[in-house]
Amino acid sequence: YFYYNNSACHINSHILYHGTGMIPQQFAHVNLFVYLGINNPYWLDGYNEINDGSASLHLRLRDMVKLGQLFLQDGYASENNQIISSDWIEKATFPHVSTGFPGLDHYGYLWWIPQEGYLAYGYGGQFIAVFPDRNLVIGTHSQTYSDQYYQTQLLNIMYNEIAPLFEFSLDN
Repeated sequence: YFYYNNSACHINSHILYHGTGMIPQQFAHVNLFVYLGINNPYWLDGYNEINDGSASLHLRLRDMVKLGQLFLQDGYASENNQIISSDWIEKATFPHVSTGFPGLDHYGYLWWIPQEGYLAYGYGGQFIAVFPDRNLVIGTHSQTYSDQYYQTQLLNIMYNEIAPLFEFSLDN
């Protein structure tokens, strides 16, 4: 049985803080953002001034796509600079649980697993869609308060109109 719950991510933020002494924004800056050229994005503080673990990280569209590209490149920020292990990429994007949601059938580690690729689904329709077989990343910024119909239409455009324009990669 699948139940989406932001609280687990919040708890992880606190575990990260107590284990490293760094709030998630500091940890991400040192271990991730600096390698991707993401410069000090706004990230809302939560309880005890520890960043919200499931939401409220404000990234430019370009920076969102950089995160998708990092996963597409198997954790490599550049040719010789792997900042996320291949094993973690595989585990994070593996369908661990069935969701019961049409079109978003499975869920990995913070990635939705539709029929093709994997998807980060942010508030109001902020999306990072990764299509490994097409060597493609699509990102969208959207209305913060868009409704479910709008978000579904946006997903349909990404998956049914944009992605098919790109051939399957010969590497896969």
